Amino acid sequence: MGLIDSLTQIGPMARFVNDVAMVLPIISGVDWHDPAAAPVPLANPDDVHVNDLRLAYYTDNGVWAPHADVAKATIVTAQALEESGMNVEENLPTAIREVADFHTRLRTADGGWTLTKLLEQTGTEQAGSAFQRRIDNAVGQDIKALAELLMEGDRIKTHMLEFMQDYDAIVCPPCAHPPWKHGSGVNMRYEEWAYGATFNFLGWPAIVLRAGTSAEGLPIGVQIVGKPWREDVVLALALEVERHCGGYQPPE
Repeated sequence: MGLIDSLTQIGPMARFVNDVAMVLPIISGVDWHDPAAAPVPLANPDDVHVNDLRLAYYTDNGVWAPHADVAKATIVTAQALEESGMNVEENLPTAIREVADFHTRLRTADGGWTLTKLLEQTGTEQAGSAFQRRIDNAVGQDIKALAELLMEGDRIKTHMLEFMQDYDAIVCPPCAHPPWKHGSGVNMRYEEWAYGATFNFLGWPAIVLRAGTSAEGLPIGVQIVGKPWREDVVLALALEVERHCGGYQPPE
């Protein structure tokens, strides 16, 4: 996706962490097709000593305040990991607040050209309403502004890497809002998704799994983020969260 390809990340979805850990090695690595695939070997989550890990957590990213149920799920997760022997402290990276605005400006910097081209390449004659709004609302940047924007992105990445010198992982919400029922017509603002979009932009490994339940009985997720190329740490922590917080539960 050209300019905005770095804003997207892919990975497996499953009901259980062990299933994700099983599928990830199969779909990872160089396939001689994807230019973003790097020849980095995956480490084994079974070799991670979780009690030696240092974790930072936060409930509010300073961009969009989380719903009370979402914040509670993150706090419960952090407490469970601390009680299991890990070093856990509340700490918000200051650069987090900058990412949401940066992400929006970068993904619209081409004036919607990339998305329009994607529709043409896939033979899609009519875009969905949300997709079309992204194209219509995109404001293109001139070359100087684009160059400055890319340099700003590098600065944000550097600040986040500096923060991670003291931690092995971050625990935080994946989204500011609890889930809603299909067909409810909820129209969320992009800033509410900044909790997840931050780490899409950084390209760091992350996983989202159930850690609580909303007042309506719907699952509330928590996000675990690791250092670059440390999927093993993310998966090992996810297994701990699944064990302590119940993980997937079939709906009534």
